[in-house]
Amino acid sequence: QRPLSPLWEEMERMGCCLTRPTDDTIRCTGKLRPGTYTIDGGVSSQYITGLMFALPMINGGTDLIVTGTLESKPYVTMTVHAKGLFGLPGTLSPGTVNVEGDWSNGAFFLAAKALGCELDVHGLNPDSAQGDRAVVEILKQLKAGSPTISAKDIPDLVPVLTVVAAANHGAVFTDIRRLRLKESDRVASTIAMIENLGGRAAADENTLTVFGTGLTGGIVNTCNDHRIAMSAAIAATVCKENVTVLGSECVSKSYPRFWEEYARLGGNYEFNIR
Repeated sequence: QRPLSPLWEEMERMGCCLTRPTDDTIRCTGKLRPGTYTIDGGVSSQYITGLMFALPMINGGTDLIVTGTLESKPYVTMTVHAKGLFGLPGTLSPGTVNVEGDWSNGAFFLAAKALGCELDVHGLNPDSAQGDRAVVEILKQLKAGSPTISAKDIPDLVPVLTVVAAANHGAVFTDIRRLRLKESDRVASTIAMIENLGGRAAADENTLTVFGTGLTGGIVNTCNDHRIAMSAAIAATVCKENVTVLGSECVSKSYPRFWEEYARLGGNYEFNIR
């Protein structure tokens, strides 16, 4: 099994040997060599941005060619901007760098506000290259009606947006194929979350439909997906019954202090060790 495909084959072709001694181990040996690297842009921008950091460190002429349709383009744009701050090949410190607030994590609390919580979110740059700043306009659309939303450039927003959609008028999310390749099959785990909380959702190959049925409460299995855990927590703000989040510790991947912030802003929770 080759868990890093399509990056796996390209790295091996260019001198880096990847093996999998056990199911939870990947071993990397060898050294990348100069040349032309070609990768499909339709699977994940993470493969592209990873190469963007590695290739300038190789001695010799190196080109990166992205084929097909580039998904999550804002993440590539962010990487270009960040690398530009450090010059070429990306090793010269600019001295001081101001790090923007994170729209992806801020989106959870922006969604909570859209659901009626009395809170404000500060420190987010409205002109950021981050694609997830689109959450502001999308939340307005979800409050006003039942929009059709492309997930092409905002795959990380989909779970929490489905919560807002279910609590309002519903929505249709298109371009969802890559959601199946996230920390969980995020199409399946999102549908399970909505349904276990009393809502209704369905999907085909590339479309996820969420119905505006409202949410009542229930048990959500995060499938070790941090965005499912945080979305379930936000859903609890509109549920009449309790919400139980199984595997809630997975938020540590991207937002270790999420539960502390949740409580600070008025959310109530208790941990149960199983």
